[in-house]
Amino acid sequence: MKLKVFEIFKSIQGEGIDTGLPMVFVRLAGCNRKCWFCDTKYSWENGSFIEVEELSSQILKMGLDRICWTGGEPLLQSKGISEVIEKIKEISPNKCLSHYLETNGDQINKETLSFLNLFQRVVVSPKDYQTAKRVRELLIELPRHFWEIKVLWINGSESELEFATVVMPITTGDRERDKETAIRCVKWCIENNKRFSPRVSVWLGIK
Repeated sequence: MKLKVFEIFKSIQGEGIDTGLPMVFVRLAGCNRKCWFCDTKYSWENGSFIEVEELSSQILKMGLDRICWTGGEPLLQSKGISEVIEKIKEISPNKCLSHYLETNGDQINKETLSFLNLFQRVVVSPKDYQTAKRVRELLIELPRHFWEIKVLWINGSESELEFATVVMPITTGDRERDKETAIRCVKWCIENNKRFSPRVSVWLGIK
């Protein structure tokens, strides 16, 4: 089996409750949403097909013990992800790796909950109210440390903010404008008792 991969790289997690942790990022190609504010639009169409065994080997060669599956929308290739995780265990049975998932949540339902057990943490970034509500109702039955609902703050009127466990300000590339937006987001988080997340990798200009 092959997965369509845009890139594999090492960096720190730049967002959410795992900010600062070194990880191998496997950015899978393709997305069902194509949001106007997406900062990885380049991954929507491009990418190369890589065999499960080759991808597993590349991940292991990176030398880190945390793997973040991101996109695009990685759950569009959930079967391939599952096979890579199993192949890594087969190749290196004594190496303990933790897998993390970043998803928009569109593919999460009662049938896919068992698949989520493959991950140390599942970070959902829902893009509309109904998705956020549905995902929250599903995940609330799971241990709280296992999941995170990270909502993008644009102006504070986003209805899905109701279900957020972490709130993150939108970035545009305009440093002064983004700073102002982040400050307004911080104030909103204080007023609404929500956890604020910086966008470290974006602000530092790193992957």
